[in-house]
Amino acid sequence: MTISICKSKQLQKHGFTLLEVVIALLLMSMVTLIIGIAFRLAISAWERAKNEGEQKQVILALSGLIDNQLKHIVLSVPLLQSQKKRENLPFCGNEQAVSFYTSYTPQGSPWQGLVRMTYIFDEEKQTIYLYAQVITRLKEILEQDDPLEMHLKKDMVPISRISGVSLFELKYTNKEPIDTEDMDTWEDEWNCKENQYPYGVALHLQMDKKKETDSVEWWFFSVGRPT
Repeated sequence: MTISICKSKQLQKHGFTLLEVVIALLLMSMVTLIIGIAFRLAISAWERAKNEGEQKQVILALSGLIDNQLKHIVLSVPLLQSQKKRENLPFCGNEQAVSFYTSYTPQGSPWQGLVRMTYIFDEEKQTIYLYAQVITRLKEILEQDDPLEMHLKKDMVPISRISGVSLFELKYTNKEPIDTEDMDTWEDEWNCKENQYPYGVALHLQMDKKKETDSVEWWFFSVGRPT
């Protein structure tokens, strides 16, 4: 009986074997790794959702601004207050830039009255530059150079810029009603020297280059008409 008790005490003093400890540590490591991966996936999903939300806000804000500015486009101004003769204002555009005169400015903006708006996309820098010039004298209209080259002047500073833009493409049409189905009927360039303006402008704007798809979503804007 005494011998049996001693053996029992000796077995109790042995504890876990080395193999059992190694297996326990391995299981703990695997559980920790799984938890870490799940946490990183959750963080990545949250960051993607946040970035996508911010990108959508930028797209909606920019498209809304362009839409309002084109609806309030100014097509001509009187040369002299005592005369009925008017000076046509140019509408200039190509695939990556557009310039026109508008009376619309966001509420609280320091640029009020007749404003020349110019949007220029730098594909290399993936940045859209916004220029605004308040017109206070007729001379400023008559003496202006090509508005789509404004960003090349050292004295011209953009009022805003939007970075992280992978695609900014513009098209123009003089057909009414606007055809939103067949983009082959649209023009890639609008010559401002002809003193005419398009009926509609189409914009394809994309913020995330990694999410290019076969389906292209266009924004369509109607250019305002004089009453």
